[in-house]
Amino acid sequence: LELESALEELDVANERLDYARREATDIRADRSDLELRHREMEKECTELRRENVDLAKQVQSLLQRRSAAAGDLVTFDDVSSMQAQNQKLLRDHHSMSSKIEELETKVRK
Repeated sequence: LELESALEELDVANERLDYARREATDIRADRSDLELRHREMEKECTELRRENVDLAKQVQSLLQRRSAAAGDLVTFDDVSSMQAQNQKLLRDHHSMSSKIEELETKVRK
């Protein structure tokens, strides 16, 4: 009777071990897939950063040519500092817009 019980427990343990091995294999495969996706995303992110820099340079060049042709209505020392200031103004604008929405929501309640 004890031997039968021990054999049943051994069978259950073997089934659990097999299940754990299958799970480990599946997890390794998932990890491998995720690592591949991560590398692809890192590469895409790097390419997008490079594209962003290239586009910024193009915009700077166009602004310099346009301002030289039209005569500046707004004066600035260089286009890159103007672009940095513009990015800061946009961040501030988005931040203020969010705060205004929050305040309007509080007022309505």
